[in-house]
Amino acid sequence: MNKTDFKLFLKDISLGLFVILFILFLCNISGVFDSLEKSSKPKLLWRNLAKKNSVNTAQIIFTGNSQSYFLNPTIIDSITEKSSQFFGFPGASIKPLSYFFLNSWDYLNPELVVLETHSFKSMYAKTNIDSIIYKRWENDVPRFSNSPLNFNNLLPFNEKKSNFWDISNFNKSELRYLTTGGPAIVNHHLIDSKPGIIYQALFPNHNNAEDHLKGFCKNTYLPISDSLLNRYNNNWISFPDTRIETDILPTVESIIKECQSRGIKVLIYESPMYYKHFKPQIQRRKQIDSFCQKLNIPFVDLNLESSLIKNPNYFENTEKQNQHLTSDGANAVSNILANKMKKLFFLLE
Repeated sequence: MNKTDFKLFLKDISLGLFVILFILFLCNISGVFDSLEKSSKPKLLWRNLAKKNSVNTAQIIFTGNSQSYFLNPTIIDSITEKSSQFFGFPGASIKPLSYFFLNSWDYLNPELVVLETHSFKSMYAKTNIDSIIYKRWENDVPRFSNSPLNFNNLLPFNEKKSNFWDISNFNKSELRYLTTGGPAIVNHHLIDSKPGIIYQALFPNHNNAEDHLKGFCKNTYLPISDSLLNRYNNNWISFPDTRIETDILPTVESIIKECQSRGIKVLIYESPMYYKHFKPQIQRRKQIDSFCQKLNIPFVDLNLESSLIKNPNYFENTEKQNQHLTSDGANAVSNILANKMKKLFFLLE
């Protein structure tokens, strides 16, 4: 290989690397790779809502994480005779959900907002981009955009800075993360995914299954097995009675007071767990009861429903603390919860 050929070779390699890096950069700012980041979920929910250019017609809005994500809207709507919608995502905590509502009230007009208590937990940052977005949200009102490009991760140029050094120093971590392919590396499995997965990341409205289920989702969790039941009966140590962190409750209260100021009713409920999986949540229940009484809203603790908590077919076969409902369990909870909602809010209409 002569010197000219070697230079052409290096030129081609450099051009190829530039094209690859440029494509990754465009994918990053479009939100393809961070579509799986929990910090991006409230923005994606908001963008899907805003793109419809009309007020959401759901009369009951559920929000929370996977504890309520699998409820059955068909059962709920048939009992309450109201239309329902779920705005949340697996692993959601109340702070990101509050950011969603803060930006969404112009698109929402519900009669009732239902909050599930397992989302009353602290946020945790799993990636650098999560940390960046959470830090900004803690210090400023989020500025969500319905632009197809995810420029929210870039420098908010509408903010006044005293000099160029402030501008360059303010966002160097974001720019470094984007230009080095951070989200692409974290979520590298998206690159290996089927085209449909990437298409849904680019165009999240194209999720027909979720649209059909009104934001809810069907699950495939298997029920508690005989072997786990045997461990429950022999040497199982139940998970402890766990109170909600006190610094979380002001965020919940802010959502409730905003609803009340708009004439929207609020219900808080706790999804059930298998009765031997957790110790009786006495202190937790007292805490939530006191909180709800102060704000004059009802609290429904489904762990008090023996028909639910003693049926192992209703619960996921897991030894982890985060136990989910099976499909049968979600249907049973939907039935009982819908009847309680009807009695509390809709029976006398």
